[in-house]
Amino acid sequence: MGNLRLFRLCLLLGSVFMLFLIILYWDEVGNAGLHLRSSPPAPPPPHHVLAAVGGPPPPVTPRSPAVSTSTQLTMWTSEDKGYAFVWDTDAFDHEVMADPDPPETRPTKDSAARLRQRPVLKPPGGPRESTAPPPPQESELAPTQARPSRPPTTTTTTTTTTTTSTPVAYRNQTSKPTPAQSRVDIYVKPSSRPALPAPPTPPFFSLLQRQAKRRRHLQEACAADSGLDFPGKLRSFDQIPSQALDHLIVDDRHGVIYCYVPKVACTNWKRVMIVLGQKLVAAAGGIIINNGGGGGGGGDPDDPNAAPTPYRRPQDVPSDLSHNGTLHLTFNKFWRRYGKASRSLMHAKLRKYTKFLFVRDPFVRLMSAFRNKLAQPNEDFYRQFGARMLRRYANVTQPPSTAREAFKAGLRPSFADFVHYLLDPETEKEEAFNEHWRQVYRLCHPCQIGYDFVGKLETLDEDARHLLHILDVDRQIQFPPGYRNRTAASWERDWFANVPLEDIRRLYKLYEPDFRLFGYPMPDTLLHE
Repeated sequence: MGNLRLFRLCLLLGSVFMLFLIILYWDEVGNAGLHLRSSPPAPPPPHHVLAAVGGPPPPVTPRSPAVSTSTQLTMWTSEDKGYAFVWDTDAFDHEVMADPDPPETRPTKDSAARLRQRPVLKPPGGPRESTAPPPPQESELAPTQARPSRPPTTTTTTTTTTTTSTPVAYRNQTSKPTPAQSRVDIYVKPSSRPALPAPPTPPFFSLLQRQAKRRRHLQEACAADSGLDFPGKLRSFDQIPSQALDHLIVDDRHGVIYCYVPKVACTNWKRVMIVLGQKLVAAAGGIIINNGGGGGGGGDPDDPNAAPTPYRRPQDVPSDLSHNGTLHLTFNKFWRRYGKASRSLMHAKLRKYTKFLFVRDPFVRLMSAFRNKLAQPNEDFYRQFGARMLRRYANVTQPPSTAREAFKAGLRPSFADFVHYLLDPETEKEEAFNEHWRQVYRLCHPCQIGYDFVGKLETLDEDARHLLHILDVDRQIQFPPGYRNRTAASWERDWFANVPLEDIRRLYKLYEPDFRLFGYPMPDTLLHE
């Protein structure tokens, strides 16, 4: 009987002791959670560490009370000449959620994953270089968070530099901490740190917001109550004839659909599509068209014994071959390849693939088309269009039969003649506009196809890098450099100087859908002179 009582007493004492330990454990867990949420200050570094790195860190700027101080998320951000780790998770959520996509303009599931599930931007341009830059000044150093458990390595300098420049400010901070609660950031001179490539400009989140704004603007302009009306606006995709889908290039290897618009860097983008699809192979003695999309690799085209090698750099693809129709699989070819299943396959690819196009100011695009096709002795365009313009609008009854003879005799269509040709009702009764001056809404059908990426020639370099990053090919492919003699919008006044004002207004009405769909302003300087 005594042993039973002793056992019960021990059991009771053990239970009380375990309860006491549980209370202490949860108290510690609560304190730890409070510690994580309130971010208490890290212990200040020793004085000799501060002296070794050039003095105490710059003061932090006050934070607005809208964003909390959560675990920081590393983002590349241009900060003068250095780098700053300035993004935190709450700021990231606030930045993305501040400009959400409308349901109608959200990308497809797969493309959305590429657009939004990669918040940390990889530094473009390949792997980081291993050479270290010269030591910057104090104002150029980027702050790094102090880690008490593993103090950073410091470099002792023999000279002491006194900085008088404005200290680097921390962004996305919500409250001004007291001196006892403020974090201590240690500035380490990167004498042994490898050089980092320059981040893209504008920052990555600005590029995402730019695309969200362009897609939203396009969706609003395509709405039935937008006040914009043009032929075919409200028809469905299945109502578009297959012949009108010949500008939609499909790359099944990477899940990409590109609608090319002539005179909007389409030659270089076609080169990119050829490289992505590996449709052009360099071999000994010539070039092979690889319709299978595969190809050998690693060989030397100059070596007769080398294996065929697909082109790896878009700029190496000959420009004339980039326009070869056999190199591109377009939607209008689906009927011959897939028969009755072609429309179902089109819908499936439109839902799954990343769809993009590049546009340009409509008037500047017309000027560029005229410069390239009619203001120069282009035999094909002269016989098909130039001679007709001379007969109808320049009072030349018998124009020369070749462009070379006409230009030698000083006979060439003017830009005013070209505008008259576009406005003539008989023009499209004979045949549809040539693709170089056909409206973008007739080439790419933006109200029937929900494009995931809308690039513009005015921001070509930034948009090209951003798109290649989204497609996850930015480390393998670089967009070719653009032309230096590109037609500029500042030339409009000179080019339209001899065009009657009434014709300019009629021309704007003809291309008004392109202006409004893609957010280009009305050329008031031309329309109200």
